[in-house]
Amino acid sequence: MLPGATSHSVKRTGVTLVELMIVVACLGVLMGLTLPAVLMVRESARRTQCSTNLHQIGVAVSNFHSRMGRLPTGRFGAFVEMAGELELPTLVDDDPRSPDYGFLVVRSTTPTLKCPSDFGELAIGLLGNDESANYFINNGSSIHPPNGALSVAEKGVSFNEFTDGLSMTAIFGEHPRMQALCQSCPPITRWWATDRSFRPDEEKQMREHLSMQWREKKLDSLPFFSFLGTGVGSKFPLDHRWLPNMPPVYWDVPGPFASISPASFHSGGVFILIADGSVHFISNAVDESLWTAIGSRNGHEAVSNIFE
Repeated sequence: MLPGATSHSVKRTGVTLVELMIVVACLGVLMGLTLPAVLMVRESARRTQCSTNLHQIGVAVSNFHSRMGRLPTGRFGAFVEMAGELELPTLVDDDPRSPDYGFLVVRSTTPTLKCPSDFGELAIGLLGNDESANYFINNGSSIHPPNGALSVAEKGVSFNEFTDGLSMTAIFGEHPRMQALCQSCPPITRWWATDRSFRPDEEKQMREHLSMQWREKKLDSLPFFSFLGTGVGSKFPLDHRWLPNMPPVYWDVPGPFASISPASFHSGGVFILIADGSVHFISNAVDESLWTAIGSRNGHEAVSNIFE
């Protein structure tokens, strides 16, 4: 060291570009590891809430049956009749343009009627005839007349008429709201059409025909039906004619007629409420004969292992 020179250390400030890139890369890896887990936890919570909603509906059905000696009447009107059991707010529809003008209806403000996995918003307004929910009563598993229809407009059936057994009969299922003109949305959110007509004894042939048409992409999309919400309601009921999470199909010979299966945005299947009050998650790959069997209350089909 030269005479008179002083030693000192040079202090660096900031970080280098390489160090910054390393930090960003590490954060990216951490996010890649944690994000799927977070999404899985959120979907698990949504599935739990959906199952809880159906369980609450099941308790309401049981209490209503104990009070009235029958199931609630109607396809969506079931919630109007069970408003007390579900603590749903009701009022008289005073809109002269409404099909429910002058009748008691339910406000669409309760989370009990909405599946949290459905990315569509419930319609603002009244729940009388406008398909503003995610849960609907099952109307059977045959074409016409409904084989084991659980409720009809004229008369509500009782649990005594469930000759297949309460533990083997579905009474409610879920279905998402449709998204208007959403080309990238799942098929279950859009209507499809076929020109094939079916007789009352052709349930099996209908399923085979629709499945083949779907695989071969021969069903015609009807996007204008998207504006009608799910279509489940007073005109087209939820049913067990086609497998879960398949697209709703409409045909008008003879008609109009539609088949709308329980469906959801849950991965791999759909929740259904059984008449004994239990809620089950049914896989999309369920056997067709078993799926049809649990859709009827008096079809006398053999049902085994579907809930295992």
